[in-house]
Amino acid sequence: MRYRPVGALHELGPKAKLAVPVLSEIVLNTTEPEATRNWAIKTLVVTLPGTQEAVETRVTASAEDVYYGVRQLAREQLRKIDSEAADAAGI
Repeated sequence: MRYRPVGALHELGPKAKLAVPVLSEIVLNTTEPEATRNWAIKTLVVTLPGTQEAVETRVTASAEDVYYGVRQLAREQLRKIDSEAADAAGI
């Protein structure tokens, strides 16, 4: 149900910065479908990629144990935006 709204936020890019807390919540919610969570990770990249909250969300999601795709995408995106945080998280 949240897939399309997350996609709309993705299209807004940096204009969607107020949605970062909601996007983080979606990424970390293991009851959300994998596709929605992946969209939220990608949307964090185009809104405010280097914010502390966005980095922490990716670090937490990189330890995902429900969906392999979420874990891998979070690790990949974290490595791209903050290699020091990725190194500290053991990624």
